[in-house]
Parts: sequence; structure tokens; C-alpha cells
Amino acid sequence: DSCRGCRSCEEDLEQYCQKVEWTYNSKRGEEGELTFGGYSAGIVVDEHFVALVPNAIPDEVAAPLLCAGATVYSPLERFGIIAAGEGRRVGVAGLVNYNDAQEMAHASRSLDIIIDTIAVKHDMNMRFSLLKAESPLVLIGIPAGGGMQGGNGLIFTGVSIAGSLI
Repeated sequence: DSCRGCRSCEEDLEQYCQKVEWTYNSKRGEEGELTFGGYSAGIVVDEHFVALVPNAIPDEVAAPLLCAGATVYSPLERFGIIAAGEGRRVGVAGLVNYNDAQEMAHASRSLDIIIDTIAVKHDMNMRFSLLKAESPLVLIGIPAGGGMQGGNGLIFTGVSIAGSLI
């Protein structure tokens, strides 16, 4: 849930509301009851945040679309990759062998966006070299232990780092 009155909520960016109550591992309401998301026996959610799933889509197909699918789709939409149509190249961190110099050279400056889902501390500079100039690297995974290494690659490529909650 969200407050529905702040600037983020008014701009349909409720995930950035400072009073957001997350579906999982969040304290809900004045009682501070912990939320358990998909592990709950039941869930109460405001209709504003509900998406209708057609009966023709089985639950086991719908669930990944609503979780991982939305998480990846959101930055693709936000950075114009969807609107641009065919011909755009998307990288998902972890699919390139960073120890293979030949593979890295072949992939250099070939991607329009990288979606980084890695949830451990890692060096960003290798990823920067894969992006076309002024393209975004979008962080979805939150590195455990805090932070990332790298930064020099930003200056020489014009790459930007963004974050996405959904």
C-alpha cells in the first residue's frame, strides 16, 4: 500500500512512496504486522494494486509474469526499449563470461540496456564496456553487504546507473 498523496503516488510511482507497505517483509499498519507475500495463507490488497489475470492463463504461468516479468518489463518501458521496437539489444547481467577476453571484445558496446539482477558486490566497469554510449545499467538486485565496485567506466562511456523496484 502507499499514502496516495505524495508526489511519487500522484505520478503513479507508488513504489517510491516514503510510506510504502511492501507485499513481503514489511510492517503493515499501526499494529506493525509483518507481511509475507507469496508465503502468506491469504493476502489483503487494495484494488488499486490488483491486476486481473484472465482465466485462460494458468497460475503457474501468471505468477512469474507478475513477479519477474514486471520487474524486467518496467525498466525496459521506462528507458524506451519497448517503444523503440525491434533491433534493441538487452543484456541481463550474468549471461556473458567476463573472464573470456574474446567474448567481451565481441560484445563491446553492443547493448542498449543492461538489467543487473546480481545481489552480491560486483565490479560494474566490465558491464559499462558492454553498453552503447549513454545507455543505462539498471540495478534490480540489491548487493548484499552494500555497494558496488567501479565507476571509471561511467566517465568514458556516458553510461548512467539507475535503479528499479518494479
